[in-house]
Amino acid sequence: MMTEGRCSGDPVKIVSHLCRTLVDSGVPLWRVNIGQRFANPLLIAWGVVWTPSGTETYEVTHARMLTDGYVGSSFEYIFENLRPLHKSLRDLDPEKDHVSYLEFARDGGTDYYATLLEYGDGSRHGCTFATSAEDGFTPEHLSMIEAAGPGLSSAMEPITMRKSSQSLLRTYLGDGPSEAVWKGSIQRGERTSIEAVVMITE
Repeated sequence: MMTEGRCSGDPVKIVSHLCRTLVDSGVPLWRVNIGQRFANPLLIAWGVVWTPSGTETYEVTHARMLTDGYVGSSFEYIFENLRPLHKSLRDLDPEKDHVSYLEFARDGGTDYYATLLEYGDGSRHGCTFATSAEDGFTPEHLSMIEAAGPGLSSAMEPITMRKSSQSLLRTYLGDGPSEAVWKGSIQRGERTSIEAVVMITE
């Protein structure tokens, strides 16, 4: 995680490796979500979701943060309280418990853990771990998850910083110019000629 992972630039590979290693070490993972905050006027977060059947990335808009999908969720809890959350998915109350817990329990989940990742710039990011094991997570399992945190942070932080910077450039400059600026191929005062059509309509 701190050597090859940190230099890979591949969040799917990193999260997949993390989860396989924890599973091989005896942690009964069923679903893992590694969420990363964005500095972007359009997107507020992105992340990677792992399950035994595969790994995929996702993005979160600012608008979604105002919905029930975030309000009352484990991510809101850990960011507001700055501490981990350990919650059983058994005997939930449909009137009080967040919809995500109810969905995980319906699909077979038994136990849930959410914790923070802290980066060198002071930013905080969140990750959640769910299991379908009959006995849930043991204290040893949770200790192993927390012990993996520094390695995961080391691997994910440079990717998050790059994605955040590139996303900002794309937002304000567009795909082509942002890529050129990122690669350093455009200098201050430099000009480029392009063929273009301007259409004016009423």
